[in-house]
Amino acid sequence: MSSKKLIDFTDITWPFNLLKSNLSIKQMQKGEEIEIMIDDPDVLQSLILIVDQSPGYFFNYSEEKDLYKLVIKKSG
Repeated sequence: MSSKKLIDFTDITWPFNLLKSNLSIKQMQKGEEIEIMIDDPDVLQSLILIVDQSPGYFFNYSEEKDLYKLVIKKSG
């Protein structure tokens, strides 16, 4: 059974939003899904690179005005 966790890093400044997001990704368990909300497009691109280079992770993202939602799932 998978679990889903919402993490809101809007209004948290760089580099803390990137560091906290990366830590959340690394702590994911198999089958877990997280949704990260951020408002910095540069951090979004950095997170996409991190997840894309990590085996066993899948992601999609969406943008609504100045808010970005990145959904990441760890396979297992």
